[in-house]
Amino acid sequence: MHLPIEQLYKDYKDRGDKIVIDALSSRLDLWYRALSICKLGGAAYNPPYETACTELSNSINSYKRLKSRQFVGVAHKILQTQVDKTPKPEHVDYTNTMLKNKQPFELLESIWPNLSDNDQKLLLATYSNIESLDNLKKQGHFPEGIAFAVLKARNAIKRLLQQREQITFTFTDELKNRDLAPLPLYEAKTLRSDAEERAFEYWLADAPHICDDLIEFAPFAHSMRHGSLEKLNKLQKTKIKPATTTNEDVQNKEELTREFASPEEENNIIKLIIIGVILAVVAFAVYILVSSSTPS
Repeated sequence: MHLPIEQLYKDYKDRGDKIVIDALSSRLDLWYRALSICKLGGAAYNPPYETACTELSNSINSYKRLKSRQFVGVAHKILQTQVDKTPKPEHVDYTNTMLKNKQPFELLESIWPNLSDNDQKLLLATYSNIESLDNLKKQGHFPEGIAFAVLKARNAIKRLLQQREQITFTFTDELKNRDLAPLPLYEAKTLRSDAEERAFEYWLADAPHICDDLIEFAPFAHSMRHGSLEKLNKLQKTKIKPATTTNEDVQNKEELTREFASPEEENNIIKLIIIGVILAVVAFAVYILVSSSTPS
């Protein structure tokens, strides 16, 4: 069980020993890194992340009179200011050992056909905004809520990547925690308002395991957010369909069957011809005998 960041900050103000300082520093570092990577991705996250860390480290002692519940908001504002100053990259490249030196699109392409149609629709609506989630909600049945259904679809991607591509994720969850429902909506930038996004980011300060998950899944989230799912959906629709059988095909098949009859079939035909000839000869002989024995 992780201590809330407010409690860590309170302990820092009250005691300030090395254990508390290290715990608070580690939590803030992970939180800042997760938010920066999710917002900017790739290498673009590093400058605002480092600048915000330095600014917070230099100013934290001046917050001694700051109430613990206010600390998260102040720390968040420092990072957000730096992120807002940073140009958003149009394209984000990821190739690392975790991804087996492959691009996220390549990995997503390998598992996309194995997702259910429902999961594909939910992911397309969330990360590509092809169709609104509100429309899907009207069309389908989501007893646990559509946001939680999207979270399950995201989890299906992780499971398939683990099974088929050996991509390891440190956080695996049975999805019993309803607080996780906004996670894919946050990644996809489809939460309804800045206030909702900010509230979820405050919550992440007390969820280090989810921060880890955001960092690990970021290559796929960015790829999906920048059009990979639309490409995969088009590729799947343009796959060649099985050819239908026509009358001409049937006729050609019959001709080929006759032309390339097996030796056994040919032998059977010859036997039938010989038997037919023998029967005809016997019948003719009987006719001659009967004719010759008839009185004139």
